[in-house]
Amino acid sequence: MPSPVAHVGLAWACLLAFHPTLPPDLRSAARVGFVAIAADFDILVDLVRGTSMSFHHGPTHSFLFAALLAGVAGGPAPAVRRACWFAALAHPVLDWSTGDPGAPVRYGVSFFWPLSSQRHIAADPFFPPYHIDREGGLLNMLVAEALPVYGRELLVVLAAVGLALAARRWLARPAPNG
Repeated sequence: MPSPVAHVGLAWACLLAFHPTLPPDLRSAARVGFVAIAADFDILVDLVRGTSMSFHHGPTHSFLFAALLAGVAGGPAPAVRRACWFAALAHPVLDWSTGDPGAPVRYGVSFFWPLSSQRHIAADPFFPPYHIDREGGLLNMLVAEALPVYGRELLVVLAAVGLALAARRWLARPAPNG
């Protein structure tokens, strides 16, 4: 799965594109950041149950959950609402694009829950595998093996920020006279 770096970074890139002021206010950034990682709170269910990520990537990684989360957390500001929708829907898509195609039951994403519990995973993952379900759990986010993952994610996030700022400039340009 992508780390919180990718989830939050891409969500903030979207907020940069939509928000009327630069930089966006801290409350908007916190709201969008929360929505970006909220689906991964399902890890807490596995920690409480003592299971090895059997619940993770299930219902909270569905498009239904994303829509409900964005609808509730988006708030009244249109720019923040759009960024929350992007963040919520991007989360399961990012997780789909990461992992081991040979183990979709373990690492795939239940996009269409509750209609189907089938898990989907990209045939050719974009992000390198990054799993916290080994011995050590969440502490695996701090090991040296995670650094190349963060590096690639950071490049993707920086590219997304660049595209967001370019789109912002393009949308703000004056209309041609004619």
